[in-house]
Amino acid sequence: MAILSFISISLIALFIPAERIIERFNLLKFQMRSEYQRGKDLLIEVSQLNLMGDLSQLSKYKFYDSLVCEIAQIAKEFGAATSRTLAKMRHALSNDLQIEKKVSGTINETLFQFLMAMGLTFALNIFATNILGLKTDYFFLALAFLYNMIGVISFILLIKKLKHKFLAPISKILNSYLVFKLMYDVGTPINQLIHRSSINSIVEMNQNLAKDLFRRLSALIEMKKHQGADICEDLESIEINLWDDYRSENEVFLQRLKIFKFAWLVIFFFVPYVANFFRLISHLNL
Repeated sequence: MAILSFISISLIALFIPAERIIERFNLLKFQMRSEYQRGKDLLIEVSQLNLMGDLSQLSKYKFYDSLVCEIAQIAKEFGAATSRTLAKMRHALSNDLQIEKKVSGTINETLFQFLMAMGLTFALNIFATNILGLKTDYFFLALAFLYNMIGVISFILLIKKLKHKFLAPISKILNSYLVFKLMYDVGTPINQLIHRSSINSIVEMNQNLAKDLFRRLSALIEMKKHQGADICEDLESIEINLWDDYRSENEVFLQRLKIFKFAWLVIFFFVPYVANFFRLISHLNL
């Protein structure tokens, strides 16, 4: 019997394409990276970047990977030095990862707490029914599990909604502006600047910040065009303010996340636990 088992295992190991399975597994693991891990990988990639090389394998992280591709395209087209821009982007990405680490930590902590709360409800039910000599109420456990899962799924959907509300608009504005400023820095003709940088796309957004930014940029360009004024300091000031706005929106998102985390714990996990407790108490006929 032992010999047959050994032969079977040997044949399986011989005919199963182990290398392909390992390769597929590693690819799946790579694709399933968390957003924070993708950001860390992108930071390393940017530090070792060759702008003239193949950028198709860059890790995807928020708007940063598309910004790197824009920088590379401008460098190829204009032959411009972009090292200063890349250095600033690396610094911004590093700061962004600190915020993302907090967000990822909060999300993972929340999901773990949800799991622990589910476990407590089931443990209480099983332990108490054994102590009291009652039958396990599988119908209640199924309902509690379904209710808990609704809480988990709705919380994940809520995270996406909060990101869309707080982070998507400022990310688009910041990305559009950084491309605009980079094209200005490399000497794009003024009459082509707005069109080629697509900064006018932010006007379509229902955001006061976007509309105010476009009006201010339009005024600066007119001043540059007709008066030849140096607007570099104004553009730097705008960029600093936008990064501040971006960090502020991330902090607001994190605060909202913590508030909803508490609410979801109470509504979807504490309530079933208490209901289970009183249901068991009712069987004591006190």
